[in-house]
Amino acid sequence: MFLVFFTVVLGGIFAIGAVAVVVGLVVAVVARSRDHRTRDERRADEHGDLAPGSARVTPGYGANQIGGMGH
Repeated sequence: MFLVFFTVVLGGIFAIGAVAVVVGLVVAVVARSRDHRTRDERRADEHGDLAPGSARVTPGYGANQIGGMGH
């Protein structure tokens, strides 16, 4: 009895995961097909005027700032 229950639960989790992967791929393909920008245009829109291979460091809240861990 326990083995049947375990099999059904495990199968259900696998099915939910498989459906999530398929839905995610479909959403990604549809979004990509509707975006008519080139790769360089998309990178410029997302990252601004950064040189290729560089990264922007966005400062967060430190311990000495309002909202940080020290306050």
